[in-house]
Amino acid sequence: EVQSVDVDLQTLSFALISRDWWRIQVTELSQAEFTALCALHQGYCLSEALDAAMNIDGDFSVPDALQRWFALSIFTGFICKD
Repeated sequence: EVQSVDVDLQTLSFALISRDWWRIQVTELSQAEFTALCALHQGYCLSEALDAAMNIDGDFSVPDALQRWFALSIFTGFICKD
């Protein structure tokens, strides 16, 4: 099944490409979500990444974002830091 994503190329937009087994999915992200996920990718801890998202958008919903990210299966592991 092929789905299209409507994107306005005149405005800044963010997307996440994920794969659930053999199904590829493109999900539109807010700038705050993108910022948080980039921070996590760069090795920042979850609280720092979420703080960065909240600095972008004070209405950023942490529970909604976490629920969506886990539903998309984008987390593949974790690292414990001392």
